[in-house]
Amino acid sequence: MRTPGAHLWQHLAAAGADLLWRIPDIWKLPVEDVLADGSWISTVRGGRGCSVCPPQDIRVRVIEYSLDLPGRDQAER
Repeated sequence: MRTPGAHLWQHLAAAGADLLWRIPDIWKLPVEDVLADGSWISTVRGGRGCSVCPPQDIRVRVIEYSLDLPGRDQAER
């Protein structure tokens, strides 16, 4: 999936930040490599970019969880 936030992610990671972002279900992050704890490695496609910052793909670790919210019939994944 292409995302306009990919450039921001790269900029913050290059500054040495450890990043954890919650993303919506609409994003499809295919499993490329499963890790021992059940998380997996995927690739986020870079956004449109610009002449000084071309788009680049970003390898990410995906940690899936369920969030139980009061008043909802089922947990949000």
